[in-house]
Amino acid sequence: MLDKVLVNIISTTIGAIGLIGAITKYDFPKAKRNVFGENLFRIKEDTINNYVTWSFTIYAVIGLLFQLITNDIFGNDIPDRLYSTDYYFLALGASLILIISLVPFIKLLGRWVAKDKWRPEIINKAKDNFILAREILETNQSLTDNPQVIKIVEWLEELLEAKSPKKDLKSRLEFFEPFFK
Repeated sequence: MLDKVLVNIISTTIGAIGLIGAITKYDFPKAKRNVFGENLFRIKEDTINNYVTWSFTIYAVIGLLFQLITNDIFGNDIPDRLYSTDYYFLALGASLILIISLVPFIKLLGRWVAKDKWRPEIINKAKDNFILAREILETNQSLTDNPQVIKIVEWLEELLEAKSPKKDLKSRLEFFEPFFK
């Protein structure tokens, strides 16, 4: 049975999840670097942070609505206190554990959902680099460890969060072929 103290603990917990998540951002160090042209890590970071902020904002709004609905609409029917102080401290502790465990999970979920948005945009903008690396390998087949191709492949692996299970450079580059078709 809910009482006003538990309603406050629950709504504050839901709102805190939203607030904590909205003020914490993903930070990709490579998004801060100056590059020639457009920094694709910046696009990725901005898209993920946008999705994560919106998902946590929804939690904050749900917490606020829960507080308003239960206290303002049904407030007269809800008793002030039904339990002991120890029970409320236990509920508060459980709420803090819930906050600590849910924030990383919701951030991970937001990052996963945002991938559908940033990945096609980045693939489109990274295609020229992929083509350049493929052409370098095709024209210099005797040079299997071309530093420029290695740099592009490592950049693609980090940017697209995908890595070939193979170790040789040509296989690693071929792994990205389906991305750029």
